[in-house]
Amino acid sequence: MIFDKNEYRVSELQQLISKSDDELSRELIQSRIDKTKKRPPEYHVKYCDPFGKWRSVRVPDEYRGFHGAKRFEALKISEVEKGTHSSKDVRKVQVKGVTAFYLEKKMRHKRSYSSAKTLCSHIDRHMGEALLETIDRNPQIIVDHFNDFPEDWAPKYIWNYYACLRAAINYWIKMKRLHMANPLDLVEIEQGTNVNEYVPTQSDFDAIYMTSLTLGLPDYVRGLYVSVFETGLRIGEILGWRIEGMDLRLPEFDKDGRPVFLPYFTTEISKQGKLVKVKIPMSKPLHQSFVECVGERKYGRVWEGVEQSKLYHLLRDHKLLKEAGVPFTRPFHDFRKTVKHRLKIEKGLGREISKGFMGHKTDAMDDYYTHLKMFDLWSAVKDSWKQ
Repeated sequence: MIFDKNEYRVSELQQLISKSDDELSRELIQSRIDKTKKRPPEYHVKYCDPFGKWRSVRVPDEYRGFHGAKRFEALKISEVEKGTHSSKDVRKVQVKGVTAFYLEKKMRHKRSYSSAKTLCSHIDRHMGEALLETIDRNPQIIVDHFNDFPEDWAPKYIWNYYACLRAAINYWIKMKRLHMANPLDLVEIEQGTNVNEYVPTQSDFDAIYMTSLTLGLPDYVRGLYVSVFETGLRIGEILGWRIEGMDLRLPEFDKDGRPVFLPYFTTEISKQGKLVKVKIPMSKPLHQSFVECVGERKYGRVWEGVEQSKLYHLLRDHKLLKEAGVPFTRPFHDFRKTVKHRLKIEKGLGREISKGFMGHKTDAMDDYYTHLKMFDLWSAVKDSWKQ
C-alpha cells in the first residue's frame, strides 16, 4: 500500500481544527495545513513482513514520483515472497529464539509438548546464544557442535537433540519464509533410539559410592547419589531441595506401631510440564545423609553452590562410571528404574503409590521405567515346581 505522508499530516491537522475552540489556535493550524499542502509528495510503502506485522518504509529518492513508489512497493513484496527479507528480527535471532518460536507456534497444543520443551531447554543451554545468521554463513559451527559431544552421551539423547533442533530450524525457515538451507542437513546422526533396559542394582550403587571416595570426589556427590537411589527423582529436582522444606526429626509411632510422625522432605516434581510441590517421607539412609549434609543450618539449599552442569563436568572429568565399572552411562537418571523396581516388584506396592512417589502422572510413564528381569517373571511359574 502506498500513501503520501504529507496527506496523512494534513488529515491529522484538520482533526485538530475541528476539536479546537480557540480562534487563534485554529488560524495557526490552518497556516500549517497550507504549508504542508504546498510540499511535494512524500511517499511511503506499507507492507506485511514475514512475521505478519505491517511495516512502513519511506520511498528512497531514486524512486521518484508515484510510479517510482509502485516499483519500490513491488520490490519489497518480492523480497518477502522470496525469503530475502533483511529484517533484523528474522535474520539476527538467537537459537533460543528459534526454539521458543517452535514451541509456541508448532508444539503448544500437541501431546509431545513436554518432551519437546525439555529438549529445547537442553538446546538453549548448549547453544542458545548462537545467531541464526552466523550459523547460516558458517554451517560448520553446527557440524563441530555435534562432533564435540561427550562420548558418554547416550545415542538416543543425541538423536532426539538433533531431531528437535532440525525441526525447530525447519519450522522457522518455513514460517518466516527465509531462503536458506537448514544447516542440520550437513550433520549425519545415527537414529539411536534403543532403550537401555538394564536396571542398576545395589552393587552398582555401592561401586559408585566407593569409587567416588577413592577418586576423592566431594561429599555432596555421595549425598546426591544416596538421594537419587532412595527417591528416584530427577537430579534437577533434587538439587532444588531446601532445608526449610524438610523435617529431620526422628519418626514417632503409637503403641500399635503405626506412624504418628515421619521425617519428610518437600520437592517440586515436574508433572507434564507443570511443577507441583509434594511431601515425601524419608527412608533411614536418606535421613542419615541429610543430617550429615545439613548440620546446624536452618535455611537455604541443601547443596549450596552445586550446579547441574558443573556436577556433570566433574563426574565426566573423573570418569566415575567407567572407573566404577557399571554397565550404564547415565550417572543419575537410570536409578529411576531401580526405585521403580524396588517399589513395584520387591515391595509389591500398587501403581498409584509408585506414580505418586516418583511424580509420574500417567500409567504409560510408570510402565516405561518398570523393567522386568527373568527372576521377576519366575513368580508366574514357580508354583508349578512345588512338590
